[in-house]
Amino acid sequence: MTTDPEKCPLCGKANTCGLATGCGTIEACWCRGFELSQVLRDRVGADRQGEACICEACLGKLRAAELAARED
Repeated sequence: MTTDPEKCPLCGKANTCGLATGCGTIEACWCRGFELSQVLRDRVGADRQGEACICEACLGKLRAAELAARED
């Protein structure tokens, strides 16, 4: 199965990745400056890493889950 680089590998909705949509540069992408922690990378799953960007909504959910786990 081929991963669509314009779709979030977690929810399947458009990820609005600047690179995937043809802007050609990371500077044009909403995710510029975001760095995923290893915990967040692990939640994406090794088989889906590097195939497509996750969307802002999924990033928010993952970050919230990571923060909640730190508080426990």
